[in-house]
Amino acid sequence: MPTQHTAVGRRKKRDTKPPNVNDVRTFVQVERDEHGNYRLPVEIDSWTVLSLGQVVFDRPAFHNQRYIYPVGYKVKKWYRSMVDPRSDTQYTCEILDGGQEPIFRLEADDNPGEVYMGPTPTTVWTIAVRRAFAIRNMDYGHNPVGPDFFGLRKNTIAKMIQDLPNADKCKNYIWQTFKIGSTGRTSRGKIYRPEDVSSSEASGSNKRAPSA
Repeated sequence: MPTQHTAVGRRKKRDTKPPNVNDVRTFVQVERDEHGNYRLPVEIDSWTVLSLGQVVFDRPAFHNQRYIYPVGYKVKKWYRSMVDPRSDTQYTCEILDGGQEPIFRLEADDNPGEVYMGPTPTTVWTIAVRRAFAIRNMDYGHNPVGPDFFGLRKNTIAKMIQDLPNADKCKNYIWQTFKIGSTGRTSRGKIYRPEDVSSSEASGSNKRAPSA
């Protein structure tokens, strides 16, 4: 049986402050299938996106002004091991349905069965980061930015989440503007440039779709 640790915490102010509506975020294009869905899994920097999950728009805790927390969202992230000071490992980050609010779940590949769960991404990643630093005899003087470690702040992943069905129904979420970067790699490693994609895709779903 896995050992579960429940982390207690509160939502950090920096996790919920509204984005600057004038910001334009650049993203890397991810390949889509014939139905327009993103092809998964896909590697984006240190994250591997396994599932984008489903948007829960009718329960306020599952989004805020800056982030959407889809139930079933699942990524892997490379980071320092908590058990081996000489190596890195992948951590599986998941967002689960906790009823009235999401549950954030974290488990390391090299320490299977030891699971951390908490009310925010920061609470669970704080444990992992501090343990990883401790076995290296290093001090870590501040908490990590949990949404960053979960990939939620990564522009490309943020756009993929914003493109999910029902994202436009999250009434407190501030719709964000994205544009395609100058160059990048798709999930299959192909180099692309802005002129290789349609103008509609390059616009990055900048406008909120009307609610049904």
